[in-house]
Amino acid sequence: QSPTVKLGGTALVAGTDYTLDYRDNVNVGTATVIVTGKGNYTGTKSATFKISKAKQPMTVKAAKKAKTAKAKTLKKKTVTLTKVVTVKKKQGTISYKNVSKTKKLKKFKVNAKGRIKVPAKTKRGTYAVSIKVADAGTSNYAAVAKTVTFKVKVK
Repeated sequence: QSPTVKLGGTALVAGTDYTLDYRDNVNVGTATVIVTGKGNYTGTKSATFKISKAKQPMTVKAAKKAKTAKAKTLKKKTVTLTKVVTVKKKQGTISYKNVSKTKKLKKFKVNAKGRIKVPAKTKRGTYAVSIKVADAGTSNYAAVAKTVTFKVKVK
């Protein structure tokens, strides 16, 4: 914060006419700024201001190329695909959820590490799976959720 300091309608110059001292201005909550006169000006005045949670800087990107699973392997067992989403600059605890619209796509399970499990007996084809990545935030960062869609190809 850079407050404007005036005396009788005249704007004063920081460093020349006054100094600023801040209290409790690092975390979310109420902070205080103390203005102390300097040079031709004397006295102090304090004011409070609110610090809100910062916008979440988290970014989420889906894999650019379709992730592939072999139909032959899927005849007998579930296949786990990795690196389907990339999460950067997270601030809090991350969670993943399959938010695909159809019942068939909801069978593609996502684990706590963001890995997709393609269920056994999935037929050949290309599937567009939507994953919601949520960051719970912290005491200083707001929570956020972003949804990405990526393709799973069964050959």
